[in-house]
Amino acid sequence: LTERNTWKRTRKMFLQLVPIGFIFLAFNMPLIIVGMLGITNLWYYTTFYSYTNSFWYCLPLLMPFAILSRQKEILKRLRILFNLRGANRIASLDGTA
Repeated sequence: LTERNTWKRTRKMFLQLVPIGFIFLAFNMPLIIVGMLGITNLWYYTTFYSYTNSFWYCLPLLMPFAILSRQKEILKRLRILFNLRGANRIASLDGTA
């Protein structure tokens, strides 16, 4: 019984860390690549380097959303809040739409 609970917690933690890792890599890979190219001083202080360097500031802004996107309770409340279940349809009594 305890092995099953441990597996559930481990699986839940893994499913929370995967999107966080992908967001981290998606925003840091361009910066890492340009940083490696910047060692040769060919790309340093270019416009492209400045744009990729600005990705670093987006990472802390998106990290809470990556964490919250894996929480079932939060997703249920957001669906209720934004009414994402679809529009309520009202049919007339005579059967015409």
